Amino acid sequence: MSCSVWAVEFLPLTTAITLGFAQVFFVAVLAFLFLEEKVGIHRMVAVVMGFLGVLVVMRPGVEGIINPYTLIPVLGALGAAVAITSVRKLSQTESTATLLAYQAIFVGLLSGIPLFWLWTTPNFEGWLLLITMGVLATAGNWIGVKALRMGEASVVGNIEYVKLVYAAILGYFIFSEVPDAHTILGALVIIASSLYILHRESSNRNKT
Repeated sequence: MSCSVWAVEFLPLTTAITLGFAQVFFVAVLAFLFLEEKVGIHRMVAVVMGFLGVLVVMRPGVEGIINPYTLIPVLGALGAAVAITSVRKLSQTESTATLLAYQAIFVGLLSGIPLFWLWTTPNFEGWLLLITMGVLATAGNWIGVKALRMGEASVVGNIEYVKLVYAAILGYFIFSEVPDAHTILGALVIIASSLYILHRESSNRNKT
């Protein structure tokens, strides 16, 4: 989480978000190594295609890719992948409330240490935004844990690409941002890769 915030400070937002999606690759590898999930050729193709769709949407420039600060979101993506893999493993024996409680407690404690030196009191608007972020993040984490309890980590990780579609819709209605041709093309690739892996998983379950 710290790397995700830190990356935005040094990198263009689009480059930071794009590189953050490297977590899908890490999740697929970690799920194969530690969860004994089968990551076949079809799933790997879907993962790669989804990431190509991200690149089409974000179009990170050459300057951003060769910037040494790009290691920050990649490190954050690795941390996120470890967290997703751990949650998938623990969700088989622990309740959703337990997982969220431990996450909140330890994230709060670790994040609170720098506040002794860096704390800045938010204004009223800032407090409202922070509270809203907390509520939505908790709801999102709850749903994420439920998803990892019911589905394989590498599959859930691949569906993460749909975030870009949500971002485009919210950007249009809230900020009047009209998606360009690259965004539409990339979104189609992302949706296609996600639907493909879902179709494969559904077909495999029907066969068994």
